[in-house]
Amino acid sequence: MPKFWIPALLLALFAASTAHAQLFSRKNARVITNAWASPEFVERRMGDEGPIPMTYHFAEGKFYGGAIRDKSLENYTLQDIVETLASDMEEQNFFPAPSTEEGDLVIVVHWGVTEVEEDWDELFPGDESGDSSGGDFSEEGESLDSSSDSYSSDLSTVRSYSKTRENAILTGIDKALNKKGTLPSDYQDYMSLLEEERYFIVLIAYDWQKLFKEKQKEVQFVTRFSLRSPGTNFIDAVPSLSRAAVPHLGTNLDDLAKTKTQLGWGKGTVGELEVVEEIDAAELEEITNSEKRKKTK
Repeated sequence: MPKFWIPALLLALFAASTAHAQLFSRKNARVITNAWASPEFVERRMGDEGPIPMTYHFAEGKFYGGAIRDKSLENYTLQDIVETLASDMEEQNFFPAPSTEEGDLVIVVHWGVTEVEEDWDELFPGDESGDSSGGDFSEEGESLDSSSDSYSSDLSTVRSYSKTRENAILTGIDKALNKKGTLPSDYQDYMSLLEEERYFIVLIAYDWQKLFKEKQKEVQFVTRFSLRSPGTNFIDAVPSLSRAAVPHLGTNLDDLAKTKTQLGWGKGTVGELEVVEEIDAAELEEITNSEKRKKTK
């Protein structure tokens, strides 16, 4: 059975050099963010003078590679992602836990690119009479019943709906699609966002002390954020995603946040990841599904 690790960040956190900052791209991107936090966490988080400092560990979640090979996505590791996140999180009073036993949160990181179902009618259009370019015969030369075309079309529709729904959930856009009172024009705008591949990151935070000591999985907050992938790469996308979304960690957004930001690198780095505890795939799945169960109660 595959293993996942809960890594702790070492304390070395420092600003990058001026040369590093020069790597910023002049291109802009629009980041869509969906943020939810439990009422208990919001109350726990806020002090008299604003958000109190909190410490965390990172845990590796699921990687979504998409339908098309993307070298920038394959080569950019979890270590690279959390280094960028950690720098921006420090500005929001989130800091790496100094040891395994200590820490307020464990944050499971899921990342990747959405997979858009191809429209086969557009890829292989029929002629004006409605016949496909392949004719009415299979590769074996057998005549195809018209019901087969109908079944294939229905199956394609089901697959497309399923994939769109999954992409909406991964990117957090489902919040807008499911919201009462959404105008038809706005609904179409949100649906259009799902017609192209999107780079995304999902952060699911759990109470580390309860998980570590009592094996209780209690979701504290969930933040999902994404941007369109055509025209960019994951290496440039991650800093943009982080800058736009990290300020919303541990908060509740009534609507999706739409942030325009530069594409390019972040400004900080951290030490190497350190394995502090192993959890198998089954347990990780149980952890990441707990938020859904909590919402249905």
